[in-house]
Amino acid sequence: MFIGMFMWNRGYFVYCDANFFHLSISTNQQNKALFYGFWGQALHDYRNTVPHRGFAIVESWRRDKMKTKIASLIRERVKEKFQKCLQASLINNSSFLDTETMPNNNNNITTPFADLPINDMAGSFYCFTSNCDAHFYDFLPAVDIHDCHGNVELWQCSNRDCNSGIWRAPTYWNIAVDSDTMEAPPTVIMDAHPSTKTSSVDDDEEHDEYNSPRLGHSQGIGVRNNLLQFMPPGINDNNWDKIRSSSSNIIDETPNWPKCDCCNSLARPAIFMFGDFGWKYDHAQDARWNAWRESVVELCREVSQNLKVCIVEVGCGRNVTTCRTVSESLLEELIETGFGGDSCLVRINPDFPEADDERMASNIIGIPSRGLSAIEHIHEFYSTH
Repeated sequence: MFIGMFMWNRGYFVYCDANFFHLSISTNQQNKALFYGFWGQALHDYRNTVPHRGFAIVESWRRDKMKTKIASLIRERVKEKFQKCLQASLINNSSFLDTETMPNNNNNITTPFADLPINDMAGSFYCFTSNCDAHFYDFLPAVDIHDCHGNVELWQCSNRDCNSGIWRAPTYWNIAVDSDTMEAPPTVIMDAHPSTKTSSVDDDEEHDEYNSPRLGHSQGIGVRNNLLQFMPPGINDNNWDKIRSSSSNIIDETPNWPKCDCCNSLARPAIFMFGDFGWKYDHAQDARWNAWRESVVELCREVSQNLKVCIVEVGCGRNVTTCRTVSESLLEELIETGFGGDSCLVRINPDFPEADDERMASNIIGIPSRGLSAIEHIHEFYSTH
């Protein structure tokens, strides 16, 4: 799904700007309605868009690679590193990461990912994603996923000094959005509130400026049979039921904008927005990713035979380059071990399939294609060899 133009000629870069939200809290009621309209509709669209076949294909690759001896070696090394991290009480101020560069350096925040089983670690597969739709949790165990920018299913307090942490929104919860104005009113009348809708884009429909996938008008609308089956449960329900069951000053009306149950400030998605210094970073999830990354690089140096590591990067452009940078950085680390010369990065992108760092070019296979098509062709070859 693509979050495109919204209204008033404002787009993704406006509603994903943290300053737009923080300024709106105290100055502009309509902007708050637009902010919650945008993210409420995004949450609804993501939950009602069926992930394409590529997700299941990637999951089958993971399942196949987890049977190998090297998967067991990686898993044991990651477990060892993570246990040392816990024993040193560094899970929220981890030696694996430079906390000085994090947008929010609160070391006491709670997160659903902090409670994942210690014995359950990633092996020869890891998913590092900047997608905020949380679709990977329909297919992959949470221990194999790192949402580097957060996801729309996770929420936090907008008060930067509040220690309420990160919590998960229940699947039954939603923000009511008026489909005509695309605004979310602050309160709604029970059983009479505007319904959040998503119209469908036909696969063979001609796409133009006004008839293409965008917020409220998505491709692949349907039922997600395994909706978030692998996402950790929220460790704090934050009384979400109050949003739909308690009464406000007006009879039969209930709050529509989520609030923090700890300090009663407005809540916001735990997603890293542009210019965002209030985002609560998930140190627990990041520590797992860094333990895995370090383990793979170390084993490249130690095993008697060269480790063949393949990084598959799908749909990462040059507007937000986080994943492209991480891919090439990991590739460089592997090559520098002296034993990762066979490692490669498969970069699938219709516009920018080439290397960003020319030094890595000989280890990068660029495929100028859209993601699903390339994954299907790779899988066809993979399955027959």
